[in-house]
Amino acid sequence: MKNKSKFFFFVLAFIFITFGLGLNLFYISKYKKDAIEYTKADLRNNLYTLKHHIANQNKLEYYLMKNIRYIITKSDMHRASYILQKNFDNDNSLFLIIDKNLKVVGKGYKEDELSIYEDAISNQNIKNAIYKCISSHKYCFTPAFKIDKHYFIFTLLPIKDSLYLLQIHKPPLYIYASSTTGFSYGVLLPNGVINAHIPILSKSRIHKPLYYFITSHKNLSFALVRYKSPIDGEPKLAAITRLDLVVGKVIYPYVSASIPFVLKGYYTNLRAVFLSWFIFGVVILGFIAFIIKKTKNEYLLNQEKYFYEVLFDKYSLPLLLIDENGKILKANEPASKLYGYSKEEIQNMYIYELEGGPKEESERLLTNIIQGDLKRFEFIHVSKSGKKINVEVYVNKLSMEDKTYILYTVFDISEKVLLAKLFDMLKKINTILVSVELESELLSGIAETIIMFDFDYVEIFKVKQKDNLELMLKSGTPIEDISLEEEKRALLSKSIALQSKPTYSKASTPILSHNENEVVYIISIYKKEFQFFDNYHIVSILEELEKDVSFALKKILEEQNSLILRKAVENSKGWVLITDEDGYILYANQTVCKISLYSCEEVIGRKPSIFKSGYHDDTFYKRLWDTIKSGDIFEGIFYNKAKNGDIFVLEEMIIPVKLKDGTVRYITIAKDITKEIELQERLERFRLIDDLTGLLNMAGFSKAINDRISYLKSSKTSDKGAVLLIDIYGFSELNQIHGFSHMDKLLKDFANMLNSVSKSQFGDDVVLSRVGPDEFGMFVECSQEDITSKINDFINKINELLVSKELGIDIFINIGVSFYDKDGDSFEVLREKANIALQEAKKEGPGTYRFYNEDISSSLKKYKEAQELLERALDKGLFKFFYQPYFDIKTKDFVGFEALMRIIDEDGSAISPYKFIDYLESSSYFLNRFQEVFLKMVEKDMNTFISKAKSHFSSAFNISANSFKDDMFMSKLIGLCHEFEDKLVIEITERMLLSDFEKAKEILRNIRSVGSKVALDDFGTYYSSLSYIKNIELDIIKIDISFVKDIVFDKRSLAVVKAIINLAKALNIKTIAEGVENEEQYELLKEIGCDIAQGYLFAKPMPLEEAIKYII
Repeated sequence: MKNKSKFFFFVLAFIFITFGLGLNLFYISKYKKDAIEYTKADLRNNLYTLKHHIANQNKLEYYLMKNIRYIITKSDMHRASYILQKNFDNDNSLFLIIDKNLKVVGKGYKEDELSIYEDAISNQNIKNAIYKCISSHKYCFTPAFKIDKHYFIFTLLPIKDSLYLLQIHKPPLYIYASSTTGFSYGVLLPNGVINAHIPILSKSRIHKPLYYFITSHKNLSFALVRYKSPIDGEPKLAAITRLDLVVGKVIYPYVSASIPFVLKGYYTNLRAVFLSWFIFGVVILGFIAFIIKKTKNEYLLNQEKYFYEVLFDKYSLPLLLIDENGKILKANEPASKLYGYSKEEIQNMYIYELEGGPKEESERLLTNIIQGDLKRFEFIHVSKSGKKINVEVYVNKLSMEDKTYILYTVFDISEKVLLAKLFDMLKKINTILVSVELESELLSGIAETIIMFDFDYVEIFKVKQKDNLELMLKSGTPIEDISLEEEKRALLSKSIALQSKPTYSKASTPILSHNENEVVYIISIYKKEFQFFDNYHIVSILEELEKDVSFALKKILEEQNSLILRKAVENSKGWVLITDEDGYILYANQTVCKISLYSCEEVIGRKPSIFKSGYHDDTFYKRLWDTIKSGDIFEGIFYNKAKNGDIFVLEEMIIPVKLKDGTVRYITIAKDITKEIELQERLERFRLIDDLTGLLNMAGFSKAINDRISYLKSSKTSDKGAVLLIDIYGFSELNQIHGFSHMDKLLKDFANMLNSVSKSQFGDDVVLSRVGPDEFGMFVECSQEDITSKINDFINKINELLVSKELGIDIFINIGVSFYDKDGDSFEVLREKANIALQEAKKEGPGTYRFYNEDISSSLKKYKEAQELLERALDKGLFKFFYQPYFDIKTKDFVGFEALMRIIDEDGSAISPYKFIDYLESSSYFLNRFQEVFLKMVEKDMNTFISKAKSHFSSAFNISANSFKDDMFMSKLIGLCHEFEDKLVIEITERMLLSDFEKAKEILRNIRSVGSKVALDDFGTYYSSLSYIKNIELDIIKIDISFVKDIVFDKRSLAVVKAIINLAKALNIKTIAEGVENEEQYELLKEIGCDIAQGYLFAKPMPLEEAIKYII
């Protein structure tokens, strides 16, 4: 029946088409002139529609351009131009970055590409079209222009800062027509361009514009069509004649051109058959409906297939299409090559298999992409061979048929990561080059650094006479089966020699002498990887290493020579002057003239008295002449005056020399020490002054305070004093956030502010200093009562000024105070005690102050002990879980463990958390480090239990309130819950629920959703509320030991415990009694219906090794 229906529709359609063709021949012969004009009109209308189709097709180009623009905005222009050249240029299109003046931005473009661009903009029409696109400030493309033998289209997309991404590409289709008169015709678009760009989706759509084109020109015999197939990408050539169109060889998509004319009523004598046309139209509509219904799915599939085939074919980068579940639906050829799988193999995989990590982590990443706005990330993928590939992934979300797909554009950045590592190695070696003074230190440092950066073995040879090689040193793991062939080749060629074997690669780098005439050393580097050094980037880094080491050797040699020359200069002192026995100058070197500013001609024949400054008296000069006249050498410091009046200082040595004829000459050898004298004076000042603020520094503050205290002691007055240490709260974090230059300015402003307020509050005798990066010191002569009465006003005025100064940063201060002579009688003692008080104030938060007392000292000692303990435990891995079992109260069967954190010191002693837990939770620095350790310990211990367990068990782990607020930590913890499910119990306390109850509910719901359990610890000891017990999902309530220990003797405690148990039973929650230590407690708990007991009556906390016996 179905086949008959199809045949029926086919017959009707055939009759209709035959009739239409006949009618078409009829009106062409009878109404030729009008038909041509109307056909031309229809041609323009259809081409207008075609133009919109072109615009739709340009969305694909626009999508590509947006992708490229996103990459460029994340890179500098040089790197962006490199990415364009490497990844997007091809035979049919090239990409350039230009500015608004049409100048090319970036480097690395090929000459032929620049030549095409320069030829293009030399054409004024093209130039005007590009300027018009620029002025539009949006995505824009030009008509096709002919350059040389080809037509090109120019597509422009704004990037940023008056920069534009320009694509120059050849259109995939040109249409040429040959006529009987020998003329050529092109397709005429509404914008008037001949031979315009017409992208074609399929072969069938070629014919309609050709039909109108050919039928509108009576003398046109055929048309040639050259197009690029969207199916296989190969160029095609087709010839279509007028007969082809009329007879119907290419009438697949269009039945007849005569229908529009009949329906529009252009031909009066044909209106009579309107009813027939209407009937035929109904028949055709029925036929079309049948075809549409039958081919709908196929059409959508073909449309999607075309989209992805074109997209994937155009990209030279690896592409992966992924669904919401992480299944890889499609991969292109570059992706297949990158990962080593065939396309079919990849399309049967999930993305987590390429990522080489846990499936849960991959799912979280997909969730972030789908729900968030993640556009780019870096990851390590794994190829089929197991090789790790560093990739940079750009992400696009696509929606089709109400489904979300994810398109990964993958950049292999393994080489970039490797090169970054090698550049770090080169940087480290350069640090060594500028710091060492001996060749042996230089070579040893180079070898150690190369091994440090993951190379396997290094040998350094010294070249002896007759080109013999002597092994100077070696480092790393020796390689078997090696020879010196490459070293000899490097020696002869004075260039890097490479060798690759299946088990290793080797690069022998020659180090040239300072004059680059001969090889002095050869550095041979081994890597256990085949063809590792075949990468020219790596070789270029080795070449840079060779240049740097050669330069360093030259520097060391020059420094050695310079050392010898410096010794000679030190003996000559620079200034050389010779006089006769009467003191007239016979010779002066250039240094004399340079220092004194006299010319040598002005000096010769005069006495050294022209340099007199008046600083030395007559006695000094008499002693000088008496010494040299007696034949002895005179040495001294001379303050002289230059020609312009400036004073210069010489360290002089005047040597009397008696010649053979008995005459005497006096040789003055001197060193200009003017700068040294000035520097000494400045250093004496800077030794006591802070360079940034101009206040006293620590040394100046110490000297000033000790001087003041000495004065107070010697004057025997009853005056007292106080040392105040003022600290800017959280300064190191502010430095990291706002930068050093900004915070330096803030320190200057704060110092000026402090100077003003301190003098207004305590008088002009205040001694003010900067004694640390963010710490200021102050000494005030006043009593403790005065300080007590004024310090609040002092802090308030500081705060007012901080607000009025509009520094842009909220800053607060802490102050610690010690008193002379109650707390000490020297600066060192007073400062130490003021610092103790300051530390206590900082613990209480910003804006606080404390006076020193003995209780503070004791508290600080405990604080420091906890700090040192945690530092040692984290550095040396001293944290360890002890596990206390708990049991079914009815059967006494083992149920599970509670993990209790301990520090096992190096001497084996166990340290209770009470000694460090408060400090740990108050320090974000230590808490962050501890959380990482905690998660690793949980995972390790749980895996150990699971590997040994022969029966079901669970283990509970306590989470602190601050950790519970840490989203990153809780995310990782929930990941462990995914892994261990109902074997993991998370214990929380009541106060964790108070700060953000709704967020806490969500976290607990997530924990329970993956199968793990939630226990409420220490129930009833904080702010118990039945409202949150009712509204959160719990599995276990733990009855605190403070209630359990008294239930035998205290009826109130027993009543509370009963109430908790009854409440839990009503809510279907298990109860665990903590601290069960005797049989009376056990029996009573069993009687009132408690579920589980935990305490010393059953078992003490024990290490993992002992706890395992409960589950095997």
